[in-house]
Amino acid sequence: MPLSSNTKNIIIILLWSCLFFFAGNGIIALTHPDEVFYVQTAKEMITHNTWLVPYLFDGPNFEKPIFSYWLLRIAIEFFGLNSFSVRFFPALFATLGVLGVYFLGRTAFADRRKGFYAALILMSSALYVGLARTVFTDMFFAVWIELALIAFYRAYTDNPSKKAGLIAFWVFAGFAVLTKGLPGVVIPVLVVVLFLSLKKDLKFLAVPAFGIGFLAFLIVAVPWYLYMIQKFGQSFIQEFFYNDHIRRIVAAEHPSNDKWFFYPLTMIGLMAPWCIFIGLALMNLYKNIKKDASSLYLFLAIWILVVFCVFQVAHSKLVSYIFPLFPALALLAGDTLRDMIAKQSARNIFIVSGILAPLALIVTAVLGLSVFAHYIVSRELMMGTLVFNLLAFCAVFFFLLRKDGIVTRLTIMLLQIPLVLFFVFLNHASFDNYISTKNSSAYLRNRKIVGPVLCAPRFLRAIRFSSDKPVVLFNMGGKACFFSPHPVAELRSREDIVKFVNDSPERYAVLTKNTVNDLQELTAGAINVKIVEVFGDQYIVVLNKFITFSP
Repeated sequence: MPLSSNTKNIIIILLWSCLFFFAGNGIIALTHPDEVFYVQTAKEMITHNTWLVPYLFDGPNFEKPIFSYWLLRIAIEFFGLNSFSVRFFPALFATLGVLGVYFLGRTAFADRRKGFYAALILMSSALYVGLARTVFTDMFFAVWIELALIAFYRAYTDNPSKKAGLIAFWVFAGFAVLTKGLPGVVIPVLVVVLFLSLKKDLKFLAVPAFGIGFLAFLIVAVPWYLYMIQKFGQSFIQEFFYNDHIRRIVAAEHPSNDKWFFYPLTMIGLMAPWCIFIGLALMNLYKNIKKDASSLYLFLAIWILVVFCVFQVAHSKLVSYIFPLFPALALLAGDTLRDMIAKQSARNIFIVSGILAPLALIVTAVLGLSVFAHYIVSRELMMGTLVFNLLAFCAVFFFLLRKDGIVTRLTIMLLQIPLVLFFVFLNHASFDNYISTKNSSAYLRNRKIVGPVLCAPRFLRAIRFSSDKPVVLFNMGGKACFFSPHPVAELRSREDIVKFVNDSPERYAVLTKNTVNDLQELTAGAINVKIVEVFGDQYIVVLNKFITFSP
């Protein structure tokens, strides 16, 4: 029996997902400081034999809720501790998110091609591919938000699905809260309430299913928080609710990102190579809202607006924070692309879009090699990227100018990010030592080291994870090195360092070049500071007492 068009589309999405999200995930080592933060926490949960309390540096870790750690622990228990296994669930959730967009686009637009194009656009956008391949909470969180909003819209537009949709909305919101805290319920509830308010239809929620769903939300989301509050009390409340929620609103963890234009540029730029279609879709959004009887465009607009505003007002800004609005952007872009193809007006836009992504990377490489040379971790990689993208530019320009069908042009657009990834995988040896401490940790494991390893803040988590050695933090400035405090000893003064070294005949340290210089100046005449190995920007140093001989 021949397959239906819907089944074919799902199979294509699943096959493409293997390329976009799974292939090559074991090639690059886990990166510092963030990937190792999450995996080390799951690893220590196994060590402490707990499913409820996250641990880091052998102390309770209150920085993130429990759900992501559950998935990481499951991955480690079943597949072992390696890069591919711990990146498995982000890739799996990314696939689920793409299927969700396809489902919503196919049913809400009543056009399977719009849903299919939207799914392909989301799947191949730069930030989506990046977060699908990294161990962060953001992919899990965004997919739970997406599923909650899809469930609500289904309930609103399909009366037989109303009860199941409203209950599912609350259940998915509950898992979002277990993934990243209060925004997991604030965002979907704000979207729904604002949408229904503008539709003058808040009575839609006055049904038993809404109350049943809310009860399900409480059952999913609340028990873990109650357990943590009961067990740790004020310590958990202060760190999780104040430091990781309220303080992020009023204080910038990354001050250079705290600009009004940071999220608008992120929202468009990190949908590459589909930026132009995103721009066109947003330009036409108001017109589409006015003529849309199903209110889908209004719903997507509110989805985007709520996510944007919730995080725009906070001073702590990261590109991944507004990631939950990317599915809505992809749906708008898929709708625009389908309409342009139907009107046979997409060819020139394809050409412009197809050459913009390589050109942007070329400009980035040129600027990197000149203006921002001091930030470059690997000059060879940057040069290779420049050459590669020049070739990509020529290839895209050649193929898009030809009068081939839509499949050819779509394929060329889709493959731009995977081609860059392929180049990165081929050249990973040139930058491994700048993004991971795999080799430094291997060096330390082969030495008979007594006591903890002294680490610069940048390498603290990674050395603990990769070497399994106890660590202490070198914090010469005395200021907080992390937004959330870590339960690890800090050495801040000359006296601290001297005592640390005098307690053992020999100590090891993993530092940056600048912190090596700081350490030498701080301990001059008291401690020998000897560089024994260098891996990228990681300087392995041996510290011992400075011995003077009397005549």
